[in-house]
Amino acid sequence: MAKFQALKAGLATWVMAAAIGAAAAAPLPIRQVERLDRGVVAVPAKGGGVLVSWRSLASDARDAAFEVYRDGHRITPRPVTDSTNFRDAAGTPASRYAVRMIASGTAGARTAAVPVWPNGYLSIPLDPPPGGVTPAGSGTPIPPTTWGWAISTGTGGPTWC
Repeated sequence: MAKFQALKAGLATWVMAAAIGAAAAAPLPIRQVERLDRGVVAVPAKGGGVLVSWRSLASDARDAAFEVYRDGHRITPRPVTDSTNFRDAAGTPASRYAVRMIASGTAGARTAAVPVWPNGYLSIPLDPPPGGVTPAGSGTPIPPTTWGWAISTGTGGPTWC
């Protein structure tokens, strides 16, 4: 009986090792992601100056740091390492901003310079279908004048803001 128990335990270990090996050898699913740029945005800051913000990308190195440029000149005394925004107290509505990532001591290319959004937001005009009905025949459930944005609450449905 003891031999049988040892054989059974050995077989179980082999089956488990084979399953783990097969799982490790299985190809990972391809992750589809958008091709996003740094998405630099500059808006008037509360209390004066300009708030510059940008995206952190999935492809960024763990040690990524960022330099901020106003009108072609670096304005950060040292690279920003703890956030993806910077308040430029001396910024004006006429300023233009760019950001450059530094990782492992190597500087990347600067982003294109962007202007300050004077109203603090970008207005995107809507072009709803005539009469609210699409060519496929579906209607617009909410009039465009009442559209807002939604956030996921993690409870299964959006919260409208």
